[in-house]
Amino acid sequence: MSDRFSPAEMARRWGLARDLMDRLDLAALVVFGNSGVNRHNQANAFWLTNHLDLHHCYLAAPRDESIEPALYTGLANHVPNARRVSDVPVIEWGGYDPAATVAERLQKAGITAGRLGLVGVNATFGMGMPYRHHATLREALPELEMVDATAEFASLRRVKSGEEIEWLRRAAVFTDRTIEALREEVRPGLPEYALLGIIEGSYRSDGGLPHIAFLRSMPMAEPNGCLPAQDPSGRLIEEGDVIITEISASYWGYSGQIHRPVFVRREPTPEWQRMFDTALDAYRRMAAAMRPGATERDVIPRLRRGHPSARHRPVVRAVVAVGRVEPRAGGPEFRARHGRRDPAQPDHPRRANGPAARRPHRRHGRRRGIPAPHPVRARGDHGVRR
Repeated sequence: MSDRFSPAEMARRWGLARDLMDRLDLAALVVFGNSGVNRHNQANAFWLTNHLDLHHCYLAAPRDESIEPALYTGLANHVPNARRVSDVPVIEWGGYDPAATVAERLQKAGITAGRLGLVGVNATFGMGMPYRHHATLREALPELEMVDATAEFASLRRVKSGEEIEWLRRAAVFTDRTIEALREEVRPGLPEYALLGIIEGSYRSDGGLPHIAFLRSMPMAEPNGCLPAQDPSGRLIEEGDVIITEISASYWGYSGQIHRPVFVRREPTPEWQRMFDTALDAYRRMAAAMRPGATERDVIPRLRRGHPSARHRPVVRAVVAVGRVEPRAGGPEFRARHGRRDPAQPDHPRRANGPAARRPHRRHGRRRGIPAPHPVRARGDHGVRR
């Protein structure tokens, strides 16, 4: 499954990229992406190309609009698909020495002196292009000053357009389906890894793409881990288990996210219910403090007023598990205070393509305001109880 943004949306993005080149006095950008995190490490290259390469890719993007940009795929047999999904005028295989291919392209365009902006995968973790590729560029273009522009480029994607928010909403619908499917299909005797089939099966047939599906099962009375596991085990689900989750489904590069505990054929114990209620209260306080112009400094104190335990990181993390925030098209978004990055912004790999936009559950008729999340109880006979 793939999709396209409107020509106006893509023109907006290229305009922002060229404005950045003007501000930083860059003759061109060279944007690198790889297929890590189910292709979400392609976020920067994807934003200008609409191509999610399954290997790696490079985009050579000149500031001069009269010079055509070029997209180089990681494998030769990926070129036809890239040409189908992307409007970049030049799309070719980058070869076994892709940096040399990019350097040759820049040389032919006359971009051999001045400043060249390099955009990697993720500035937070210092993830740029491979070392050997960088060395090849420096050797081939000695008169060009190489400038790391990864963080500045990622900031261009921070405020989402109306079209992007619509794609986030679609991803959120797919993500919500995963929990609905788990609560209807989980039963004692299933191995943990079988739940991955339930999760992905809930959205793949309608065009959704996988991002992450982390989970951990354990007896409510004998918890053995505070976080969902990235690699589900072969442990068999038992009655009285709790299954903790972290799930993201995607719509062509844009992801939702949900954390929700699933209780197998029993109601939550008082301890589990208390943790859930504490996190829900903290979430509501946080959501009430979020507004255009607010900072982390405005929001975090709200988490600590209701419950003393909310100052602890595991409970603050649990806030993500119980709630959702639906962004408004065209409105300013919540930003981190100066000097710190908001982990929900695109430079963070897990949120590389947008915050977790969430719809209220329609089955409860909640179309406005903040929905009331709840623990989920699974029944093995495909019934649903709360």
